[in-house]
Amino acid sequence: MNIRLLASCAILAFVNLSAPGFAQNSSDTQAGSTDETSATGPDADAIIVTARRRSEDLSTVPVSVSAFSSADIERKAIRTTFDLTRVTPGLNIGGSGTMANPVIAIRGQSRGLAGPGTPGVLTYFNEVPLPSYGSLISTFDMDNIQVLKGPQGTLFGRNAIGGAVLTYSRKPTYEFEGYAEAEYGSFNSLRLEGALNLPIVDGAVSLRIAGQSTSTDGYTDTFVYSPYTLAPTGTAAPGSLISNARDYDEFDNKGLRASLLIEPSDNVSSLTVVDYYRLRGNANIVFTGLFPGTAPVYALPAETLDAIGLGGLLNPTFHCGTSPSCDIDEAIDYAKNNRRSAFTNMDPNGLTEIFGITNTTSVDFGFATLKNIFGYRKSDDDHNTDIDGSALAIVDVVDTVRLYQITEELQLSGEALDDKLQFVIGGFYYKSAPDGLGGREADGISVFNGLSVSTTANYQRETSKAIYGQFDYDLSALIGGLEVTAGYRYSWDKTKGCAYSADYSIPAGGTPPRIGEFGFLPDEDQCVTGDFTPDPDAAITIAENFLQESEKGTYTLGLSWQATPDLLLYATTRRGYRPGGYNVPQLDPAVANLQNFEPETLTDVEIGTKGRYSVGAIDGSFSLAAFRGKDDGYQYYQNTTGVSILPAGGILLNKADLIIKGVEGNFSIRPVRGLTFGSNFAYTDVKVDELTVPQSLVDIYDAAGVGPSLLVTSVFFQPKWQVNGNVEYAVPGEILGGYVIANLDFHYQSSYQAGEVRVDDYETADLRVSLTELYDDRVDISFAVRNVFDELYQNGVSSSSAGTGAISYLFAAPRTFSGSVRYRF
Repeated sequence: MNIRLLASCAILAFVNLSAPGFAQNSSDTQAGSTDETSATGPDADAIIVTARRRSEDLSTVPVSVSAFSSADIERKAIRTTFDLTRVTPGLNIGGSGTMANPVIAIRGQSRGLAGPGTPGVLTYFNEVPLPSYGSLISTFDMDNIQVLKGPQGTLFGRNAIGGAVLTYSRKPTYEFEGYAEAEYGSFNSLRLEGALNLPIVDGAVSLRIAGQSTSTDGYTDTFVYSPYTLAPTGTAAPGSLISNARDYDEFDNKGLRASLLIEPSDNVSSLTVVDYYRLRGNANIVFTGLFPGTAPVYALPAETLDAIGLGGLLNPTFHCGTSPSCDIDEAIDYAKNNRRSAFTNMDPNGLTEIFGITNTTSVDFGFATLKNIFGYRKSDDDHNTDIDGSALAIVDVVDTVRLYQITEELQLSGEALDDKLQFVIGGFYYKSAPDGLGGREADGISVFNGLSVSTTANYQRETSKAIYGQFDYDLSALIGGLEVTAGYRYSWDKTKGCAYSADYSIPAGGTPPRIGEFGFLPDEDQCVTGDFTPDPDAAITIAENFLQESEKGTYTLGLSWQATPDLLLYATTRRGYRPGGYNVPQLDPAVANLQNFEPETLTDVEIGTKGRYSVGAIDGSFSLAAFRGKDDGYQYYQNTTGVSILPAGGILLNKADLIIKGVEGNFSIRPVRGLTFGSNFAYTDVKVDELTVPQSLVDIYDAAGVGPSLLVTSVFFQPKWQVNGNVEYAVPGEILGGYVIANLDFHYQSSYQAGEVRVDDYETADLRVSLTELYDDRVDISFAVRNVFDELYQNGVSSSSAGTGAISYLFAAPRTFSGSVRYRF
């Protein structure tokens, strides 16, 4: 830890010694409410969350939840759900090659770095689960965000084995109002957003329209070279520098949302939300060097490549001796001292478009409420990705995604037995399917300047069906404040699809397409039936069909005791479930038993306490939770480097049983009016309880001489420690006709594993100062500094496999300044 981190920890330690426990920070005390204040203590406004599919005060909910109101989202500059990492204990969101398809981790659960596995943590928008592509959403005009920790195997949509991120947009009201905001900052960044609420029929129909536009120049100096060219003989020539090319981190994003509320009577309500997002640009991918101790073929000396017959193909683009764009040694030397600049031979351009429709219709019968939740999502994604982050022809990928998703959920909730019993029962249906050429994902991959060139497509269809019920019963007749919870869910999951691959590798006799192109791609029907003419430029063409089905029961059992109005004690045990799937392509008969991987289950126990306190003039809030889980059949992405019998890259298999345990705490204290100190932390420890590697896999790894790699089992994107601190001060009295609020947030997290590389630990701080309620409470003026100490840190990985030889990371933005003006009407 450096001096800044030690100083910050000392402050947090002092704060923690000032009160009898841990508590939620100020951000946790407002989620779900639209109140613009940030009060804490016994007299604070209720913190409303929906962690149990009904509106409840957060302090009385017997599960671990972090929540953020619209005011918190604004104060902490949470512009997308990616920003939640720096303010939420136990949540880590990282990039893996591209930010369009993020990895979200909670309590040791995330997803494989590749392959068709189901995420362990799901994001929801207005109670509709989002696909992985498009799960990072913009948070403009958002009502609240809630982060649920631990298995969500009973109530929420698809089974989520690690947790869920719930986002809710603002509902229309029956008042004419809205806001407009403009922000300008470093790197020519510009954000324009606003909302307009239009009551159409008083008390019956209202429309809310909100939009946002953000753009920024890249903060990574990017030198773009045209791709290498291949002569008919197979020899290569390096590309040339392209002027006026797009930079990494140069984004141009647009979002639009329309919400229509119809309430024809007091007991019927229907809310339809249509949303559209367009995200253009690529996050930086920076080459940092080669794996220690490895000698990838392209890094061999030029004379060695000549001797083995590869000099004509590799030397022109890896040993030109004149530029980091075509010489591996110069690229390594350049990478040692340059993290804010990058070379690439792929145009750093990406386009993601997301369209969605959600409808929530409720009918209140008095004794119960019937609710129907319908969702439609469509994701289109096109990206050029220079995986290695250099202008060298190491690993270059062009990909496309065309998916749509439909969900339907019907639930009945209410109270019975003199309101002692609260219940939710329902059914859920999910379907995901290809929506055009490429389906779930099509990739054109060129490796080592043509030594391996392939085009793949995965036309995958998924369905999930479930029935569920959860009951909470008030046992106050036995012990005042005692409540028991019991819930059960049964799920049926099916995934099937066709995988297509074409090998264009030069040694195999293929003629590769140009870098950044696919070659021939069949559509879904052609892939499934095999009714297509193989590309004559491909050496080998394969189309194969796969199927995997699984089903499982999951549950929740809990006991909570509201010991006093300000103190809750609880204990709960839950089982979550992640469905199985399949590996592609067809595996060798020696390991045919690994073609499908089986479901994964996580059974945990969590005990905790939360509440509010007041000691004289000092008040605050606290929560503390400890958990331990047993993960059976952990779906691990196993690297297959050096094992020629297996597919290049890796496979998913049920490799181990894990023990996952940890503790999370939140604390806030308000020593004087207007001043709030907050801190929260999460400690997560994951250990292998038992390896479950099939003997057939052990045999082929031993035969290939890489048997020890099977002994390594890591969970990805999970830091052991995360610590957040917050100081907020509202200056008493008016200043220039308004009120000054200063907010400082600090975030630290330890290093974590991502594939075969580690993402380093880091700490960062953000500052925001606002002059609010000017001009009759209509105008706010704010000044913000992100990454106050200008830390250079990684927030994701790209090339993370020793098979490529290269290591590359995604780096967070440097220190930035911005100023904004918001006008409310």
